[in-house]
Amino acid sequence: MGYIIWGTGRRGSSLYEYVRDDVKAFIESDQSKIGTAYLGKPVIGFREYCEKYAEDILIVSPADDEAILALLRQNNIFHFFRSNECPWEIVERYEPDILENIGRKMQAYTDKKIYVIGLSLYGILVARILKRIGCDFSLISERKCDAGFRRLIYEQEGIRVMDMDCLQEGKNTEVLVVSGNKDEAITDKIISGKWKELFFPGEFFPQRFINAEICRFKNKHKNQRCFIVATGPSIKIEDLEMLQSHREMCISMNKIFYAFDQTDWRPDYYVGEDVNLFKYYASEIGGKVDAVKFLADTYDWDADIRENRFKYHVSFSDRNRRICGGEEFSQGYTCGYSVIIACLYLAIYMGFSEIVLIGADMSYTNTFSDSGNHFYGDKDRIGRKNEKVYSAFYTDAVMESCEYILKLAKKKGIGIYNATRGGILEVFPRVDFSSLF
Repeated sequence: MGYIIWGTGRRGSSLYEYVRDDVKAFIESDQSKIGTAYLGKPVIGFREYCEKYAEDILIVSPADDEAILALLRQNNIFHFFRSNECPWEIVERYEPDILENIGRKMQAYTDKKIYVIGLSLYGILVARILKRIGCDFSLISERKCDAGFRRLIYEQEGIRVMDMDCLQEGKNTEVLVVSGNKDEAITDKIISGKWKELFFPGEFFPQRFINAEICRFKNKHKNQRCFIVATGPSIKIEDLEMLQSHREMCISMNKIFYAFDQTDWRPDYYVGEDVNLFKYYASEIGGKVDAVKFLADTYDWDADIRENRFKYHVSFSDRNRRICGGEEFSQGYTCGYSVIIACLYLAIYMGFSEIVLIGADMSYTNTFSDSGNHFYGDKDRIGRKNEKVYSAFYTDAVMESCEYILKLAKKKGIGIYNATRGGILEVFPRVDFSSLF
């Protein structure tokens, strides 16, 4: 018994390190690699896997794995794990510190019955920790798992896989969620505090992921109101002047600096996240934006933007994964595919009791550089010359993140409202901008 890893790329090599003693071979589709060795293990083709390794568990490492999954289903192979079902920090790099930190925290649970919800490679790694430190635990599959796969896991790991109906919560139990699969019931349990989130392992990150300096902003604006000023076409300069005249606290983003030559208004806080924003507009961010800047670790922008900035961590995830994390902004959050999501998490972290969105139209033409997509129209010459400066906008993922944030805000007694004129964002209650003053 052992593991076969499909893929010899970065993800394959990273996942190998977690289970290296049990890896028998790598599978490759590239014919030129078959028959060679990788990390001291043979590289085989799919046919050889079927003939010689059919009783071993597959780990499918590529992020784009749909073709592989279709091939496995065609051949009635269902005993596999997907890298996409693991946290990004586990998949994309070898991070043993995360598991070690989880192990240290779990020492406090040795007197409890622990349920680990999520049958994945990550679930196996967490179960290994609990087994090593002597915890009484059950690994729970959140989806249907056939008897053959259960048998293989038990033979390989000595871990029994149970169904969800085996979960029996009580005073002396702890439920750890390692599953990244979408499940509203699981999300609600986590937000309520009844179950513990482990799929976004923020509190277990190594220190290089966590920016303790951001903690100074936690609840800094408790019981105050703020406006999140997005850059949609519905924004008017008069709106910014209104915010200025009423001294409203504002968080803005991206290319808001294109408004600065028309108004004295300036945001108090600025958030930037997209890799292309830093790649093409770092000089504008560093030179024109005087606000306190929160910039994601998606790009090495340190050399260009040095003053008054705080780096935060973005954990990337397959768009089909469950939304999670974000409550502790110093630990980062799971990518929401719009910088507006980061602004919302930051505002909640800062303790604002009322958060109002303006300019959050969230409706784009297929060509992102079209002048009608943002308030600044034709001003963005860089964008007009190079379509690559725009990242794709995934409406479904953004809306799901907004729905999650709304639940989080309600838990904290925070009101989020949308004062955007038009647009497609209907998750938050609508309010009229002019009525707020």
